[in-house]
Amino acid sequence: QRQALADLSLKLAGQRNAAVALETDEKRLGRVIDQLQRVIRERERQAAEERARREAARRGAEQQAATARRRRIPTDGATADAPVRAAPTPPTVVDVPDQSTGNGAFAQLRGHLRLPVRGSITGRFGAPRGGGGATWKGVFVHTETGAEVRAVAAGRVIFADDLRGFGNLLIVDHGNQYLSIYANNESLQKRTGDSVAPGDVVSRAGNSSGDDQTGLYFELRFQGRPFDPMTWIGGR
Repeated sequence: QRQALADLSLKLAGQRNAAVALETDEKRLGRVIDQLQRVIRERERQAAEERARREAARRGAEQQAATARRRRIPTDGATADAPVRAAPTPPTVVDVPDQSTGNGAFAQLRGHLRLPVRGSITGRFGAPRGGGGATWKGVFVHTETGAEVRAVAAGRVIFADDLRGFGNLLIVDHGNQYLSIYANNESLQKRTGDSVAPGDVVSRAGNSSGDDQTGLYFELRFQGRPFDPMTWIGGR
């Protein structure tokens, strides 16, 4: 009985330590995402200001052209003013949305995404993860080492590096504060700043985080908060 109690005590202590480690790892990822979100918001603010500046310039050019046309049209019984050369109208600046960040289309993909890698799901969002009350903030897809991991949608890579607790980690910005996260990779095939199209190979699954299983840890986040990616996966 004493040995059984000692074994149980060691097991509980191990679970507590594992839970503390998981919580620490999640906080570390949270800090990284918070920093990235600040950068994204600043980039979006600058883009909005640039769009407003271009629109103001376009409207100003249109008003100048309209004024010049009115001055060239004579009224009844009046002599037309000398022709006024209108200032050349600059080419209309078309604000082409940045397709690399999704252009807000990511929200329309709910129910139509595909899992980024083929395999079996062994960890589901919200399910217990080890002892100590920790839960999965994404899904774990068990698969073979080196399996191709594909981007779930168009976007831009904003993080591609090793992060303690998540191994080789890659994060894609899909615009409008949607992120997809790919962790535990054996290797990364994209670098920070790279644009990706749906289905592009971004990494290869592995066991770089030291998890018990080989595979991919996958999250989706909106405004920095994780949500169940399986509610967005179609054709399961």
